[in-house]
Amino acid sequence: MLPEDIYKYATYKAYKLDNAPVEFVAIPLIISYAATLGTSHVIKPKASDYDWKETPVLWGGVIAPPSTKKTPCISVGTKPVKKAQAILTEKYKLAEKATKVKTKIADKKAKALEEDAMLACEQGDEETANQKFLEAEELRSNIIKPVERKIVINDATVEAIGVRLGGTKDGILMLRDELSGLLVDFKDERSASRPFYLEGYNGSGEYIVERISREPVYISRLAVWLCGGIQPDRLMHFLHARKHDGDNDGLLERMQLLVMPDIPEGKYVDQPLHDDEKELVERVNAAFERAATIGFDEKGRSHVLSFDAFAQQLWAKWMEDHHNKITKVDTDMQPVFGKHVGLCARLALVFHLFEGNASNTQIERPTLEKAVRFVEFLETHQYRIFGSCEKTMLHDLCKQFIDKQDGLPNPFTLTDISDKKWSAFGKDNRDVVLDTLCELGYLLRMQSKNKRGRPTIQYFKHPDYCSA
Repeated sequence: MLPEDIYKYATYKAYKLDNAPVEFVAIPLIISYAATLGTSHVIKPKASDYDWKETPVLWGGVIAPPSTKKTPCISVGTKPVKKAQAILTEKYKLAEKATKVKTKIADKKAKALEEDAMLACEQGDEETANQKFLEAEELRSNIIKPVERKIVINDATVEAIGVRLGGTKDGILMLRDELSGLLVDFKDERSASRPFYLEGYNGSGEYIVERISREPVYISRLAVWLCGGIQPDRLMHFLHARKHDGDNDGLLERMQLLVMPDIPEGKYVDQPLHDDEKELVERVNAAFERAATIGFDEKGRSHVLSFDAFAQQLWAKWMEDHHNKITKVDTDMQPVFGKHVGLCARLALVFHLFEGNASNTQIERPTLEKAVRFVEFLETHQYRIFGSCEKTMLHDLCKQFIDKQDGLPNPFTLTDISDKKWSAFGKDNRDVVLDTLCELGYLLRMQSKNKRGRPTIQYFKHPDYCSA
C-alpha cells in the first residue's frame, strides 16, 4: 500500500510518540515529500494522450480531537523537509556568491564598453557608439540573479504567497497546525484565497496576483500543497455548508489525503534510536534531499513520466472499474470519488520517485498497485468523514445543546446563546444545530416584532426537553 520506507518511518515515529495513529505521520510525510518534488515531475497517465498530465499536488491532513498528538506527529512527518531545505539554502548561497562575482566582472566589462562608446561619440561614430552601448547593456542583462526556493510556508496571505512564488515555478507547501482558520478564510466571498488555492491544486497554470499598492505579481506556474490538522467539531460546519449551502466547488473534495483514524490506546514509550532505525531515518532524509535537487530537465521543463506496458494495462482496467463505481455510490460521494483518478496517478508518481527511481524511468505495475490500494484505504476515511462524520458530529453537538439549554430562558434568542460564550456554538455551528433541532421538533422557531417594530427570532423549547 505504501513504499516500504514510508510505512516503516511512519510506524516507528508514531509509536515513539506514545503509540499515536500511524496515519498522523504517514499523511504529512507523503504530502511534504510531494511538495519537495514540486513541479519538477508530472505523470502522463494515458499512453497516447499527451494533453492529460498530472502534477503531484496533494492536499490532506489529520482530523482528531485535542491532545491526540496531531501537532507532534505532523511535525515529525514533515521534519525531513528541513533537511532538504538546508541543502537548497546552501545551494542558493553558493549561487548568490557566484552571481556577485559574475556581476562585478560583467560590470567592469560593461564600463569599458561604455567608455569606448563615449569615445566613439566624441569622434562622431554613432554606429559604433550604439553597438558598444548595446553590448554593455546585454552584458548586464545576462546576469540572472538566483532565487531561493522555500518549500514550506506556515501562514501568509495570497499576496505574500504570490511574492514568494513570483520568481519560481516549484510551488509551495502551506503547512498549518490548524486548518480551520484557512477554511474560514475560504468561506469569505470577498477572499481571494479560495480561487487561488483551487488553481494551485491543479499545479499547471499561470496566475496573476493583483495588488492595489504594488505591481501585480506574475506566477508562471501556480502549485500549492496543503497539510495540517483540524478538530472534528470545527470541520462539521464546513461539511454541512458543502452539503446544504452550495459550497460545492470541490475544495473539500480535493483534500483527498484527509484521514480520521481511531485513536489507539496510549502507551508510554521511551526507547533509544537503534542502528536500523537510524539508517531508516537517513534513507528517508536522502529521499527528500534527492527530491529537492533533481530539478527540471535540461530545457527547464517538467520531467514527464508514464506507465510501462504492464502498469498501463492495470491503469486502463482500474479506470474503467472506478468509473462504474462512481455511478453507483451516493450522489454526495460522487464528487469525492471523481477526484480519485487524478489522485491515483499522482500517488503512483510520488511513490515511484520516493523509491529512488530515475526521472527517465517508467512507472511499473507494483508501484501502481500500491497507489491503487492506498486510494482504496483513503476511501474508507472519506466515507467516514463525508458520510458518517457530519452526522456523528451534528448528533453530538445537538445533544450537547439540549443538555445546556436549561441555562437559557424560554423562549430564547440568538443573543442569549452568544451571551453564554459557549465555545462549541460559534455562529456556524450554532445555526446548523438550531436548524436541525427545529426540524426534529426539539425547538420551535417563531418570528415576532419587538417594541421598535424590528423582527426578532425566538426559539421555544419543547416541554419534554426543558425544565423551564
